[in-house]
This record gives sequence, C-alpha cells and structure tokens, in this order.
Amino acid sequence: MIATDAVRGLARSPHFRGIPTDVLHAISMHGEVQAMQPGEILGTRLQPSEAVWVIADGRVEVRRQQGFKGRRFEVPVTILRTGMIFGHVGLLSEQPRMATWIAASQGSLIHFDRKSFERLVADRTVAGSAFRRALILALGSQLHAVNLRLQEFIVDDSGEVEKRRELLRQALEGADDTGQD
Repeated sequence: MIATDAVRGLARSPHFRGIPTDVLHAISMHGEVQAMQPGEILGTRLQPSEAVWVIADGRVEVRRQQGFKGRRFEVPVTILRTGMIFGHVGLLSEQPRMATWIAASQGSLIHFDRKSFERLVADRTVAGSAFRRALILALGSQLHAVNLRLQEFIVDDSGEVEKRRELLRQALEGADDTGQD
C-alpha cells in the first residue's frame, strides 16, 4: 500500500473525518502500512504497549480475559472495523495491553510505533492537533461504549448477567467432565 492508500485509510476513520487530505498525508508519513492476514495475532494482553494502529481496511477481533473459579481464558468481546483506532489506551496510560488483538479478516493497518506516536502527540502543527483530536474522539467513543455496557449490567432486570454466569459455569464444568483443560 502506498502513501495515498494510507491517506485513504485514515480518511475512512470517523475519528479523522473532515481533516484535509494534506493533513492526513502529513499524519500518514509518521506511520507504516502493515498487511494483516486472518488469524494473525497483532498484539497480546500484558505485552508492553508499544504501538497504535488505525484499521485502513478489514476487521480486528478484540479478546479479553475472563475467569471462573480461578480459571482464566480469553473470550471475544468485540470486532473493530475499518477506521477504528486501537492500542492507544495503553500508550496514553503507560500500561501494558489489556486485550489481545487478532486479525479477523485480510486487510491493512496503519501502524504508529511509540516514537512516531509520541512525535505526533507532541507535534504543534495542524497534523499533531488533528492526531490528538482523533485520539480524543476514539477515547470518547470507547468511554461511551463502556458506559452503555455498565448501564446494561447495572440495570439488568432480565437476569441476563446471572444467566451468562450460569452458562459459563456449565461450560467449564462440562470441560472438566470431558477431561479437557
């Protein structure tokens, strides 16, 4: 993918919407285009946060750790689509990754390593400002989604949360009965 395609990839993102092409080009010059293949592990939980990606084309599955009775395993929690940003929370909070990311389709990413990310965040030009704005919009979207999930959890008149726990318990007990780990 050439720089023009990277600019198109950024332009597909709702977080970069309305930013002029020349500014998107300046931002894209800090990143590298990375192809992804289905099933490819892009990053794993608890690894140091060293990069931010924008999905130029394709889908990425997010997996989180869940547990029951001391057993832990990763479960899919969402699919990120073209235009979404991921990896930024760990870099901004200076914390290890909280999730594992796996390519759910063939596609491409725009990869910003830690140094490029830090240069863009510190950049006082229009490109830096646009990049910071995109990060703020991405964080705002994530916070909104978390709030909606918390609301569903707190106001669970249907007993869905308890039903999910019971299904998880049964699945784990079933795995124990068959001798699987």
